[in-house]
Amino acid sequence: MFDDVWSFDLDTHHWKKMPFDLAVPVFFHDAAITKEGCLIVWGGVLDIYSTVRTNTGQCCYLEPPSLKTLAALALRPYLKYTRIEDSDGLRCSRVMDIVRGICTDMSAGGESQCTLP
Repeated sequence: MFDDVWSFDLDTHHWKKMPFDLAVPVFFHDAAITKEGCLIVWGGVLDIYSTVRTNTGQCCYLEPPSLKTLAALALRPYLKYTRIEDSDGLRCSRVMDIVRGICTDMSAGGESQCTLP
């Protein structure tokens, strides 16, 4: 079992060890890099006997993400929509309602702590 991460250069056909490790060692997994430079490692086998498989993901940014992505990641814990199927009512015209709901959820007394127009 290994937790190291390697990159393959398609031009030079050389491997390069990356300066970080996975949180959980796996093999027989899949990996991809998003446009924003997020390495996503999905699934894999967790033990040397190939008896424990996982369907969870690990991610690591290889370069700083955009401010838009950082803002979305910061808001994610406060969103009531945990699955795509739950987000039917999410519309661009309701942005301020959603922000007010997030601010209310963050406050201790149930009243909004945000200054909104």
